[in-house]
Amino acid sequence: MKKTSTLRSAALFIALAMIIQFAAVMLLTPEGLSALYPLAVSYASVNVTPDFVFDEYYDLKEEFEGCDTFFIGADTTVAESYGAILDLFRFVNRYFGVRTLALNVGRTTAARINDCLAAKSDAELEEKIADLCASGIFPDDLIAFVRALAALNSSMPLGKELTVESVYADTVKKATVDKIHSELISRWGDASPEITDALSINDADVFFEHFHANEQLYREFLGDEEFERFVEVDEHRAAGDYKEWRIASQLETFVSSPSLTVVDRDVLGEDSPLRAYVEKMGAKAAFVGVEYVSCRGMSKGEEVDVHDLSLPLAPERALWFVSAKSVAGFTDMYRFVGDPTGKGGVAPLCAASDFYVIVGSEAVKYGEDGR
Repeated sequence: MKKTSTLRSAALFIALAMIIQFAAVMLLTPEGLSALYPLAVSYASVNVTPDFVFDEYYDLKEEFEGCDTFFIGADTTVAESYGAILDLFRFVNRYFGVRTLALNVGRTTAARINDCLAAKSDAELEEKIADLCASGIFPDDLIAFVRALAALNSSMPLGKELTVESVYADTVKKATVDKIHSELISRWGDASPEITDALSINDADVFFEHFHANEQLYREFLGDEEFERFVEVDEHRAAGDYKEWRIASQLETFVSSPSLTVVDRDVLGEDSPLRAYVEKMGAKAAFVGVEYVSCRGMSKGEEVDVHDLSLPLAPERALWFVSAKSVAGFTDMYRFVGDPTGKGGVAPLCAASDFYVIVGSEAVKYGEDGR
């Protein structure tokens, strides 16, 4: 009996030791946490199917309560980003009455999308969609997005139709250097020799050195109103918040009504000037981000890797919606174990309180019909 008891105790000790060792490996090593993290995310997320099927995030209704302005930070050069945008828009449209969608596109593009939304029949819509496809400038994901948005708009009651706005933020160079080049070419005879020297300048910082050295000449050439606009651009260039300021200035035209605005992810940080601008407008805003793992995007027409989220996720194609607070403890543990010195570049979660995780997506494609 004593021998049996000893064997049982030894077996229990060995089993317990193995369990402790297994737990230590899984919880105290990056490799173990890399295996557990997909399970943690899956448990705390809604899996959104890539064909843009709407999921109802009931847990978000309370969190978004009282908000009238919503933002989503996304990289629309990565396929399926528009799926995440559409999914969130359907949600805030249904539960918060949001009918205005502001996209990071130019005014002409926004007008063409609105033209599609105004189609009176499927045949008219398909004709307008065909025109978009023929232009060659609309990626397939955006074409599919416009078609789905038109379908949603057709279901809206009279007087509650959807509308698309432009919140395109150009660069400082485009707003100043490129503009002055265009003005000089069209009005060459009006410019002094000092001003024509700007044609050889292609850098915004160098341009403003030249601008301030010849302020009176620029004022005479541009006129008081345009000159002051250049001065204002320079102030925000120097402050480092030009993009956020440009977005905010466009928001003012529709921020009085509930809206969802799509912006680049880099303007949604906790200390982003955009948040301060929105707060000054008196709007109560909610922010959602999109994080990408092992994805491909587009840059200057070339495909590039997108690895902005240095967290361990399953290397497979997926689209998840996650509440940051539900996985924050787990990801903090991963950073503590995998990067205790904070020097390994392990990225924090998106600054937004809720975010989409897109895994294994390719760059957007052009030339198809979006079907």
